[in-house]
Amino acid sequence: MVKIYTDYDSKLKMARERRPVVGMGMLLLAHKLYNVGMDTLPPVTLLAIVGQTLLFLGIINPPWDRYDVCLSGESILYYKDYRRLILSAIEHADDIHLYYNMASLILKGQSLERR
Repeated sequence: MVKIYTDYDSKLKMARERRPVVGMGMLLLAHKLYNVGMDTLPPVTLLAIVGQTLLFLGIINPPWDRYDVCLSGESILYYKDYRRLILSAIEHADDIHLYYNMASLILKGQSLERR
């Protein structure tokens, strides 16, 4: 039987029920961390990477839903939901999104934490 969703809330509910898939992005992140070396990463950068990865995998359960904190100009401007400005930076849509952000964080963190 095929389910047909007719309203936006039903689509969101269906999307929320999906668990993050450990796929190519997670493998790429593990490979990147292995190549860089965990012992060469600055402590704050390493903590941020571990925290965001645990959050993505669902090991850390925050009091918000990932779809309620995605960056939305309408929600920020019209509904004054300013928490989205901060929380959207630590939530990731999929594992490839997480990988690219963490790879960027590794490069920036190594540069900034040395100073």
